[in-house]
Amino acid sequence: MRIAFLLLVTASSSFALGERLLFLPMGDRYANRDVRIESLLDGKSLDHRYTFLGFGFGNAFDAEVTFLEGLGGHGDEGLIDFSYNYIPAVPDFGIGVSIGVQDVMNDAASRSFYVAVSNRTNNYEDFNANTPSELTIGVGTGRYKGLFAGARMPATDTLRFLFEYDSRRITSGVELQPTSGLLLRWAVRGRETLVGATFSKRF
Repeated sequence: MRIAFLLLVTASSSFALGERLLFLPMGDRYANRDVRIESLLDGKSLDHRYTFLGFGFGNAFDAEVTFLEGLGGHGDEGLIDFSYNYIPAVPDFGIGVSIGVQDVMNDAASRSFYVAVSNRTNNYEDFNANTPSELTIGVGTGRYKGLFAGARMPATDTLRFLFEYDSRRITSGVELQPTSGLLLRWAVRGRETLVGATFSKRF
């Protein structure tokens, strides 16, 4: 039974892109030694707005640095996030649970503690059978002020719809995965329209 569980966890890591959906934390983790860099640009001016650099270590820990550029009310700043994944999310087998803190140094976005729970469900249509649907529900302090929720719904194995609610506003978007390790994203968050790309690699 333990061997079967470990095989399921290993298999599920191919779907895991880290512990963040768009902006919300998830009940999941980076695979050990995975590194991810993501850049989101303003959809109109194409100026940089958010840059994320994250990595996994110790089989259960994630760290991520977020660079904010040119946002209203903020100068160019760097934030540090840290999380611990208590249980990884395995499709159709069990929920994932993570606890963490965002903006550890309380520099700009407001230090926020959270617990996030994620559930993954396999799909069985020919066009999305390799990509599970994901639902995350969590509770946090600081920027969250209570409950938050997010979802990733695959239309196909390469095209997914994203939805988030951080207790204050809704973010929605789509992501396209043209090849392994690369995501292209478009999202609307309040008055922001964002476009960007995510690259991940294991070292």
